[in-house]
Amino acid sequence: IDKSNSYFLRLQKSFVLYFYYLINLDEVKANDYENIFKEAKNSLPSFYEAYLNLKSETMIKEKSCGAVVYKIENNQVYVLLEKMKLGHISIPKGHMEEGEDEVQTAKREIKEETNIDAEIDISFREEITYSPKPRVLKKVVFFISEYKGGDLVAQEEEVSSCYFVLGSDALKELTHDSDKEIVKKALIHIQKKMEEE
Repeated sequence: IDKSNSYFLRLQKSFVLYFYYLINLDEVKANDYENIFKEAKNSLPSFYEAYLNLKSETMIKEKSCGAVVYKIENNQVYVLLEKMKLGHISIPKGHMEEGEDEVQTAKREIKEETNIDAEIDISFREEITYSPKPRVLKKVVFFISEYKGGDLVAQEEEVSSCYFVLGSDALKELTHDSDKEIVKKALIHIQKKMEEE
């Protein structure tokens, strides 16, 4: 731990030195500008990468899986959305349980949150990583999943309502940009699948 802390402090010191150079150029001779910028450009990315790796190693890691659930009607793609009790609009996803693989988790979460049956398609797999709270690093894996039947029933504990909307409308309704980006990529993938069939 002491070694990691020492390394972390060296990284911080390096950042401070380089940023000092960049914001105090009036104290530097004109013919040194190019060398300073070159050094900063070459060194900062590697220091920052090392910093991120160190930070990642000291954080608690969580993993969730979900899917962009869709159905096709009249040659149009509809996407399943969930209005969560916390107030945001999202897509089905949740924590992996012990002994599950990614597909099993995604399928279970869809069933638990919406009551419907859906077939997971692993030809589409995207993931996002973010920090929902201090010292926690969360990875979420998304697939696409075609609706196969069942009545929509929102999970009482977490979901206020669930419903299908046109893909273009889903992009407008979703709260988080990360979900919008996943759905956008999924719609492109689904459209290609439709064209190939």
